[in-house]
Amino acid sequence: LALTVVPPITFTYRRYAQWARKVNRSIWCAMGEANSTATETIHNIRTVRAFSTEQHETDNYQDSNGTALAHGKKNAYVGASVNAFSSYLNNGTALLILWYGGSLVCDSRGQVMSLGS
Repeated sequence: LALTVVPPITFTYRRYAQWARKVNRSIWCAMGEANSTATETIHNIRTVRAFSTEQHETDNYQDSNGTALAHGKKNAYVGASVNAFSSYLNNGTALLILWYGGSLVCDSRGQVMSLGS
């Protein structure tokens, strides 16, 4: 009875791991894009100032960081949901096991049966 929760939890965590891998790649890509923008801007600061494009470069950097943050929030919400599902399933199974065991020990009148010989 206790092992009935293993397949659904395993399936859920595998699906989440596959999905999270893609999301984490997009987070790292967005952070890399932000780093690239910052590095290029710092190395070419004279050109950026000459054409007055500081705000444009700042917006590019903030967009990349905003994308990484949005994906990170999405990953956190889904991860918390998967953990909650797993916890509720485990707690429900424990409750079911305790109820079933208690019903085996007690008879129909609510009295404890003799376990010894």
